[in-house]
Amino acid sequence: MTPTSLLLYLAEVSFGTVVFALLYRLVFTQLPTFRWNRWYLLVSLVASFALPLLVGFTPWLAPAAADDPTGPLPALPLRWALAATPTSPLLDTPDYLHRLGWVVLGVYVAGVCYRAWRTGRSLWQLYMLVTAHASVRLPTGRLVHLPTQALPAFSFGPFIFLSSLHQSLSEAERQLLLLHEQVHVRQYHTLDLLGYEVAGWLLWFNPAVRYLGRQVRQVHEYLADTTVAQLPGIGIRQYGSLLLKLVAQQPPFRLTHTFSSSTLTQRIFMLTTSVPTRWQKLRFLLVIPVAATAWAVSSYAGSPLPPTPTEPATASASLTATQAGPTIRRITWQGNTVLSAARLTQALGLKPGAVYDSVALGQRLQSDVTSLYMDQGYLFFSIEPSVVPQSNGTVDLIFTISEGKPARLGTVTLQDARAPAVATAPLLAQLPLHSGDLFSRKKLVESQTLLAQASNIPLAAVQVNPIPVMQLNGSAVVNIEFVLQPK
Repeated sequence: MTPTSLLLYLAEVSFGTVVFALLYRLVFTQLPTFRWNRWYLLVSLVASFALPLLVGFTPWLAPAAADDPTGPLPALPLRWALAATPTSPLLDTPDYLHRLGWVVLGVYVAGVCYRAWRTGRSLWQLYMLVTAHASVRLPTGRLVHLPTQALPAFSFGPFIFLSSLHQSLSEAERQLLLLHEQVHVRQYHTLDLLGYEVAGWLLWFNPAVRYLGRQVRQVHEYLADTTVAQLPGIGIRQYGSLLLKLVAQQPPFRLTHTFSSSTLTQRIFMLTTSVPTRWQKLRFLLVIPVAATAWAVSSYAGSPLPPTPTEPATASASLTATQAGPTIRRITWQGNTVLSAARLTQALGLKPGAVYDSVALGQRLQSDVTSLYMDQGYLFFSIEPSVVPQSNGTVDLIFTISEGKPARLGTVTLQDARAPAVATAPLLAQLPLHSGDLFSRKKLVESQTLLAQASNIPLAAVQVNPIPVMQLNGSAVVNIEFVLQPK
């Protein structure tokens, strides 16, 4: 089996994933057929690897004179071109192209090893959390209590993790958290993530696999959200309020399911979407012609090349570094339209040449960059950081931003749960929040402080309940409810 055959197989698999990802993006991503979507994402991944084998496996079995049949899998998709004439200059450099194939293969194996190492590190961290903290058995799964406040609620396999951060939630809200994570456990969502994680090793160069992996995680959240919101005694308003309360939390590990996610607006919208119709389910018949097209292209590309030791091929690949460094080489922002990259870098407080510290970086993102967006109305803003090690020992920081739509305030109400209660209208008049204004976390915190001072109660006794209101035109409106609790 030659390196070029293996590289061609990876190119065919990559083409299949791109085709299936494009179909999902154009047809299925907005459908409320969550179970069907889940199966599509899983079957399409398997089909992408299987279809090229139906047409190109037999030629690979023919032994080559100087090839090792136990060699590693191929690296990057190449652009293949047969020589137009026997005098093509490509035919004059067969040794060079042969060596190039092995070089690209080595780059590919390095990328696979790096991705596998990252997965192993995440699994080890999860193992340490499970073994180092107490756990209790639940009707579904096991609950692990974490003492740190830095982690949101998340699950992996049969384990559900809650930290002291959730002690501020009411008992009803904690039960909603547990019900949500137990859906992930019952439906074996972790197996889906592990499958896409392995596919991410083999196709680490292919962005379509990363897109499909994000979509399967999103479908898992839709399934858990709808299952919990439809339980007796639980409504969309109560469940959506809890989602908003945990909006600023970020997932601790890539392999886990976290209760709060970066697609909050879409999750709330899907909660209000009607039951899928038969016509929506019939759209999945489009998979048949799309799969046939992918098979036909793979059949053409996988046809054996003329039997010559000088198979022409051209490739372009860039070496991916596998060693992390102590300093920051470059900071890149993606997806930002409201604020410039220079303004975001200034708010982050870091610049190239600074020492990389993951803990400090997370704190700056949460306190500075997130506040910058939320103070301008972007309640559903989220940011996904990526750290890319470089060969010279430095790292590149890439921040992918999802801004969402700006949210405006609906009604602002105040309830006094103390005895005796006081008139709330004078207190409301002092607040810097007005119906129709853009949401501002700074003003929300300021209002909470004013209410605590005016009522002579601790700041923690002023409960803030943001309540989303979905509009038919797609705009975001949030009602704010303040509740004065007894000391």
